[in-house]
Amino acid sequence: DFYRGLNSSRETDPDLTALGHSYGSTTSGYGLQHEGTGVDRAVFFGSPGIGTSDASDLQVPTGNAYYAEAKWDPVGDLGRFGRDPSAIDELVHLETGESTVDGRDYDGVSGHSSYLQDQSTSQYNMATVVAGHPQDAVEGNNTGITDDPGAWDWWPSWLGG
Repeated sequence: DFYRGLNSSRETDPDLTALGHSYGSTTSGYGLQHEGTGVDRAVFFGSPGIGTSDASDLQVPTGNAYYAEAKWDPVGDLGRFGRDPSAIDELVHLETGESTVDGRDYDGVSGHSSYLQDQSTSQYNMATVVAGHPQDAVEGNNTGITDDPGAWDWWPSWLGG
């Protein structure tokens, strides 16, 4: 309803991007499964799941749903609310590691809380999507914590994983 309100509050169609981090990404994912939100693009990051295992359930234009997962982000690999988003091929996977764009170096991020770190690749990527220039984003593999053998050995079994 929030996005519907934003969308209907303008005489012309506003350009809307939904950003959702952690459980906010889950909430956004569930919300974007309803028609009429007017959301043009969605970026999910550090997500325990977006409420679906199929990106086509999201009511955003095809190819305009993005996912970013930092290395060593355990929440990003839980897959508690639908499939682990890093395994959903229909999402455009954004780089969170170090990168160079047009001669400018960007830092990589790790863990669950650094996605919007200044001068980071993930911050750059989200800014390009929000600005309506997703073609300038750096795509990546979204290799999270479970991509390392034995990575979950420290994680309490009662939390899943």
